[in-house]
Amino acid sequence: MASGGHGGLKEVFDKYSKFGKSESQLKEKDIRIDSKNLTKMLKDTGVIDSKYSSNLFDNDMARVLGKLTELI
Repeated sequence: MASGGHGGLKEVFDKYSKFGKSESQLKEKDIRIDSKNLTKMLKDTGVIDSKYSSNLFDNDMARVLGKLTELI
């Protein structure tokens, strides 16, 4: 995992958010990370492991996103 403060975190996030995108998608200013790439990033960095599985992460994200949509 990258280190060095916020700059390193942004570099890692940008790397995973751009992975698998087409050239036209990469030209957009506002590139968002998709669920597949977010899960891969969390697995590669050790956040998702044998104790905190991708299924638990998916459930937590669904719960958070559901609450956010209730606020709108």
